[in-house]
Amino acid sequence: MPYVVTFRSKVSIAEALLEIDSHCDGAKKRDYYGFNKEDAAYYKPILAEHDTEEDFTCVMFDGFAWNAFYKLKKYSEQLADYGICWRSLRPAVEWRA
Repeated sequence: MPYVVTFRSKVSIAEALLEIDSHCDGAKKRDYYGFNKEDAAYYKPILAEHDTEEDFTCVMFDGFAWNAFYKLKKYSEQLADYGICWRSLRPAVEWRA
């Protein structure tokens, strides 16, 4: 694949996921913080394996980055509360030979 998602874009997406995760109780209460039940079941085990966004970014595939970007749209209001603009997370790509 000649075009790949940039490392910086992956870091930004990882930061957003980790921020949402830091406010997530595993969807035990309907408090509108953190992931919903379905996303908590998917993201929490993945995020638990990595201590930092850089660590998580090193194993993030391009497809995962795009999927996470679109999934994060439903959390755009939460992200805005944390100072993160969802639109700014759109993955940038670069040419790789």
